[in-house]
Amino acid sequence: MNNRWGINNDGYPTETSKIQVETEDSVFNLLAEWQGPSSNERLTLSRKAHIRFLRTALIGLGRNFVSLDASKPWILFWILQALDLLGEKLTTDEEQRAIDTLSRCQDDAGGFGGGPGQIAHLATTYAAVHALAIIGSFEAFDSIDRAKLYNWILSLKQLNGSFIMHHGGEVDVR
Repeated sequence: MNNRWGINNDGYPTETSKIQVETEDSVFNLLAEWQGPSSNERLTLSRKAHIRFLRTALIGLGRNFVSLDASKPWILFWILQALDLLGEKLTTDEEQRAIDTLSRCQDDAGGFGGGPGQIAHLATTYAAVHALAIIGSFEAFDSIDRAKLYNWILSLKQLNGSFIMHHGGEVDVR
């Protein structure tokens, strides 16, 4: 069954799909309310403001973000992805800061944790590797210990072919 926004749950709604539909409904309702029924106005992206926000976030986030300490690779990925989508090139300093930050998140076993000294986790490893790929420099790629990463990922593989997210962790179907 499809909702009006295109979510296809094949007739088996889950708690996640219900929340997704509720979220999309609330966003589109706010957008319709903002634009008004007869408005010809369009929502526009303030490129300069977004780029300024993203570049400032690369320097550091405020103390309100301390609860996201275990999400450093994800935050870097989202910032770098957004800048890339906006066609913005990173400065040499921005590249170096990102590489240094992600390198400190790399566990001796080969994966990447959410922050320095945190256990390697498959999801944050995914984010870190993609962030380094967005940077795309030799230094970014060379910062990944590929042999250790490969062995670490294989160590997470279960006999049935699934993967646990970290040693002692749960299987994740993603």
